[in-house]
Amino acid sequence: VACCPGAGELIPGPREKAQLGDVTFDWQNVANARFELEAKESFEASVKLLRRGILGGPSSGMNYAGLLKYLETQKEAGLLSSDKEIWSVFLCCDSPLPHVDEYYDALGETFFPSIHGVDEEIL
Repeated sequence: VACCPGAGELIPGPREKAQLGDVTFDWQNVANARFELEAKESFEASVKLLRRGILGGPSSGMNYAGLLKYLETQKEAGLLSSDKEIWSVFLCCDSPLPHVDEYYDALGETFFPSIHGVDEEIL
């Protein structure tokens, strides 16, 4: 599955499809599917990975979101059974650490649960 940011979407690292003209590898004919993703869905998918203990940043989230979209299209086409376990692999090629501020920009503060202080009486 080949994934890239949609036009104008800010996902650190990967290039938009329009910027791939200088890539000599024939990626369009090797991939089974191609998806352009929004920054929001890429950052959301990255947070899902983080909450599962996988340290993958925004472009890793983009790859994960693209894989999930591909699997869903295969299920809808009747090519995958939803009652069987499916093993898949995707690239985790970045860390979220350099992009912490960008998560808030892409997802908004309301996406993240509030952090509550510890009651001083407990201490």
